[in-house]
Amino acid sequence: MYQAAVVQLNSGSDEDANLREADALIRQAAAAGARFVSTPENTSFLGPDTEKAGRAQPLDGPICRFFAGLAGDLGIHLLLGSFAERSDDPRRCYNTSVLFGPDGGRLAVYRKIHL
Repeated sequence: MYQAAVVQLNSGSDEDANLREADALIRQAAAAGARFVSTPENTSFLGPDTEKAGRAQPLDGPICRFFAGLAGDLGIHLLLGSFAERSDDPRRCYNTSVLFGPDGGRLAVYRKIHL
């Protein structure tokens, strides 16, 4: 049987705290046998919209490297529900979901932008 898990965290404006909580919950799910784990939208930051664009990161930035490393370390498929990805417009960002494979490689990316 293939087990999947959805972790629910209480993301706020403290990115480091959000990543620590996500790390602990994902590890707990994997230890319980989950081979696919999904995090919620706005996993790394949930705060004022006015701050999102300024905190946006590129797809190969620290947030994605963190989750890619976690997927690879645990040997699981990991769906980063979404994070603020930098766009060409400094006033806007993508709300991007990323799927990582058990080797930490990026398997899929889905971007949406709020106009």
